[in-house]
Amino acid sequence: MKKLLLTIIVFLLLISPCFGAGATTTATVAKIMDNGRNVVGEKVTILITADGSGGAVTSLTISSTTNPSIYDRIYGKKLGEVVAYPTAGGTAPDAADVTVKRNLLDLLGGNGVNLIHATSTLSTYPMIDGYPAKPRIYQAIVIAVANHTTNSAHITIELIFDN
Repeated sequence: MKKLLLTIIVFLLLISPCFGAGATTTATVAKIMDNGRNVVGEKVTILITADGSGGAVTSLTISSTTNPSIYDRIYGKKLGEVVAYPTAGGTAPDAADVTVKRNLLDLLGGNGVNLIHATSTLSTYPMIDGYPAKPRIYQAIVIAVANHTTNSAHITIELIFDN
């Protein structure tokens, strides 16, 4: 009986992505080098799969407690650019908005509106109080996507940090 129950549970877990699976968000970080000799920054790559029933996207918090290995690498660095594009080989997203917040302040200053596009790569830079900025990271940041509705869409967002 236990084997049958375990088999049913495994089967349901395997087929659940076909029936409106929840959104997933994962992040990795890589060094940015100049001429292969000097580290000039860090690039955080966020891979997103939207919810399978409604297209909602889970926000990602990068902090010393939620993603310490990434947070330690970007702490003290300056956010210089945010890039968004449809993940290669995935379901195309619809137009959507991106925010990168530090303590409720949108570091993009509204520049993330329609940053996600169905077929193109788009980028923007931080704005604070209407002026271009390179805000330093010294607190947790929250990356969020709003106004997205395509089921199971695949989106990549890159955050580029300068030393």
